[in-house]
Amino acid sequence: MDLDNNNNPLTPEHVAIIMDGNGRWAKKRLLGTSRGHRAGADALRNVLRAARSRGVRCLTVYAFSSENWRRPEEEVGALMSLLKSYLGREVDELNDEQVKITFIGRRDRLSSDLVRLIESAEAKTSNNTAFELNLAVDYGGHWDIANAAKALAKRVAAGQLDWQDINEDEAHGNDNESQDDRDEFLPLDQPGTDGAKRCSIQHKDERETGDK
Repeated sequence: MDLDNNNNPLTPEHVAIIMDGNGRWAKKRLLGTSRGHRAGADALRNVLRAARSRGVRCLTVYAFSSENWRRPEEEVGALMSLLKSYLGREVDELNDEQVKITFIGRRDRLSSDLVRLIESAEAKTSNNTAFELNLAVDYGGHWDIANAAKALAKRVAAGQLDWQDINEDEAHGNDNESQDDRDEFLPLDQPGTDGAKRCSIQHKDERETGDK
């Protein structure tokens, strides 16, 4: 595949990335975990630019899962500070480049100042159409299932849906969606109908030294 050709028909419109391995990267270099997370944020900036230049229209980044709250308090604090720093540093530039920013996940466990930054970023970029950046924060499978269940319960309570009619299509939210739409939500280790696969993105110096 010629990744430098932004007209390549094989270029996916939507790419999802799990930001994992930053701690291991730092440990190999005898650095603190927070240093690894900062390096990951720098790598994300490069990935975003590369994705846009090659024709990708949407990038979803799983930055902080609900399970990450179990990490040491100091590390969680560093991650939240990094997210606030990222928003303060990048939003204006992304807005100038017509990037729409959307956050996925719970907000009730985030600090009020971080929520304000999130809401400000979404409001400022809401009308942008050149590229979509989804940031998943405090997001997990249980949260997703709970929200789907709440949405179905609301429809049943409003008389819009009979509980006996609930099926996979209703639970998915759209009974007219295509197979391609369904593939977007497949587990990362399960290839979709188009053969898409999970891959790993390394830090620049890992590629240069051959680290895995």
